[in-house]
Amino acid sequence: FLLAHLHLESLADTINPWTLWVTLEKLPKDIWDTYDKTLKRVDHYGDCQKELAYHIFGWIAFAVEPLNVTELQHALAIQPNTEKLDPINVTGEDILTSVCARLVIIDSKGSFLNTLLDYTIQEYFTHWQCKLFPNIHEEITCTCLTYMSFDIFNSLEGFNGWNFEKKYPFLKYSSRNWTYHARACGPGTVEQEILTFLLTQAEAFAQQYLDDVLYDSIDREEMPHTAAWFSAYYGLVHVMAILMDQPGVNLQNETVLYIAVYTGYPNMVDMLLSPPCNMDVNQVAPESAGPFYGWTPLIAAVFKGHEEIIKKLLESGGMKALNKLSNSPYWSRAVTALSVAVQHNNTGVVKLLLSQPNIDTSIRFNNTPLIDAMLFNHDEIVRVLLEWGKDDPNALVTWDDGRNALHVTVGCDYTGNILWILLNSDQMDVNKTDLKGQTALHIATYLNNLEFVEVLLKHKDIDIMIKDNDSKSIYDIAVEMGYNKIAALLAEHRGKALGLHE
Repeated sequence: FLLAHLHLESLADTINPWTLWVTLEKLPKDIWDTYDKTLKRVDHYGDCQKELAYHIFGWIAFAVEPLNVTELQHALAIQPNTEKLDPINVTGEDILTSVCARLVIIDSKGSFLNTLLDYTIQEYFTHWQCKLFPNIHEEITCTCLTYMSFDIFNSLEGFNGWNFEKKYPFLKYSSRNWTYHARACGPGTVEQEILTFLLTQAEAFAQQYLDDVLYDSIDREEMPHTAAWFSAYYGLVHVMAILMDQPGVNLQNETVLYIAVYTGYPNMVDMLLSPPCNMDVNQVAPESAGPFYGWTPLIAAVFKGHEEIIKKLLESGGMKALNKLSNSPYWSRAVTALSVAVQHNNTGVVKLLLSQPNIDTSIRFNNTPLIDAMLFNHDEIVRVLLEWGKDDPNALVTWDDGRNALHVTVGCDYTGNILWILLNSDQMDVNKTDLKGQTALHIATYLNNLEFVEVLLKHKDIDIMIKDNDSKSIYDIAVEMGYNKIAALLAEHRGKALGLHE
């Protein structure tokens, strides 16, 4: 329908049958040619209308989120270096659509139903960005910063974004997305504007309005909210480069490396690990680092699953914190990078860490990585750890009667999937005893778990004659506990082993 609309718009200029026929003959056959012709018509508008049309096209084509009418009206009305929005500069809805040559219409709900959502025109504008919208991200960034710097936002006592949304509709978009546009800007363009904002307004927005991924996990009140912190958090590499040369800025005393690896900006991590920063990849965050207290940069990256950044940290040279056992209030026990990856069920990161020649799975707090994977019911991680062979499945942990992965699996009554995975591993000693002298079969019998007993009895190496530290055989336990079905199974299995049954 878009193409038909544009063709009809061209035909509307005809004045008689002859001009109609000539125009029909000249109608573009290719959709991009149609867009070229449509923009040529826009180019013949008056200066104000032409400028407005291209501003609208740029905002709709390159905005991160769809803008409704009121949001776009405010965005277009903002003037540089102003302290408030002048209502007489707000353009009416009818004018917004009239200058766009049918590329933009408004639906009945007051939202933009824009044909830029059609992939062909989106591709067209993206392809010709350098020609048609060379400074679009710089324009959007400065507009957002100006809006957020309005005087009204300097006093934010009792500030609530939802209360302000109707009166200041562009606040939500600008506060959420200005950094995306800032990262898309070229070097030497808007760094000073950004730095001014970070040094004056950013603290208020961080405390009162910003709704970001980081704050879903940690307490915003504990964050140091300096310009360097914000630059690292938002991946503003060019701004950080300016901050490095500022007097009194000591990045070594900041948590910027943790923030950069946590939020996932590889270019920022590269900058912080390279001269002149040369930040310590092995540092352990002090208590003043708030929620990162006790973390290493590697653990922060593993926690968020940023594989590219994990590789950069591992390959940066001088990595000594691979096996670091870190204490943090965030976890109830000390953790390593590997144990964090296991708990978060991140197979790719687990493989990446296991590929390091100096990985040491014996450094742990109680649980082995394999037992952690089992306790979290992560089947695939269990398989990976067994395949790589760097975590002994028979190793006994010091808690829970000194049991190994198989003992814990049976004792916790976990799904049969993990039990089968362990039993199918050539490394697994099915008859390994815990500190009480009990095998996995002892434990399954004590728990009257008929299913697990049947599974264990099918293992070719199973030995039902082993006695525990109290000199009780597995059969003795079944009889003593009154588990008749299990006792019968054990008797049958023993008979077969002794050749008493055909």
